[in-house]
Amino acid sequence: MTIEAGQHPAEQHAGDVDVARSRATWAMILLGLTAAQRAVTIPLTLWQSSLGDAVRRGEPPPQESLERSDQLIQLAGVAQLALLVATGTLFLMWLHRTLKVTRALGGDTLRWTPKDAVWGFIIPFINITRPFQVMRDVHDHLAPEVLPEPPVQVQSSELSGYRGVEVKAPPPPVQLPHASIGAWWGFFWVGNVFGNIAARQTGTTIDAVLARNALNAVSDAIDIVSAVLAIVVVRGVTARLVERYRRARHNPVEALAAAGITITDREP
Repeated sequence: MTIEAGQHPAEQHAGDVDVARSRATWAMILLGLTAAQRAVTIPLTLWQSSLGDAVRRGEPPPQESLERSDQLIQLAGVAQLALLVATGTLFLMWLHRTLKVTRALGGDTLRWTPKDAVWGFIIPFINITRPFQVMRDVHDHLAPEVLPEPPVQVQSSELSGYRGVEVKAPPPPVQLPHASIGAWWGFFWVGNVFGNIAARQTGTTIDAVLARNALNAVSDAIDIVSAVLAIVVVRGVTARLVERYRRARHNPVEALAAAGITITDREP
């Protein structure tokens, strides 16, 4: 990409930053819907278990209630699968763009390429630890203090003339403890383990159904925590990306060079 005369080298990445921020917003919305869906499914699962327990006690509920509970549980399963695909896709699209911009804005020492990061969530066994490592390293490479703070902008107020000025103070940087990133991925895996164990309970007896429902309820509860933590991680990393771009864009090229920061050209 050719940089126009007088254009700051960081400006060419403004569109990518906006795309990353937009994808982060949608990913967080879908994560919120995921948590809401799990919160709705838990009472449905407990209701079905109560119906099964009544049958086991010799007090069978109306057949209509049994059929309705099965229908709602099946519908919840379809919604869960749809949200999983949609959320996973948006999350990985956000991560890919975030990695791309991070490397371009002076984070070229980051050992993960955008493709490495995405495949790290998909390849079996590697996806046990790689996602945590990727998110941790991206978070750390976006540390605001790597770039010098741009000069404070002072603007005259149109109403009060030169006697009234407005000082644009930078927003405080967002820093996530590594423990919160690890907790997000840990809860995600624990929830998957309970879900996989539940899926293996293929018996059709009442005891088997009750055991499967109990495992699913635990899995859903853990997934809610994981989704909330994922929102925290996505929001925190995106805020650091926006702050990195702000500092890169509003610092003179000479100041960036003095800090050892090189802005690379945007890939076509």
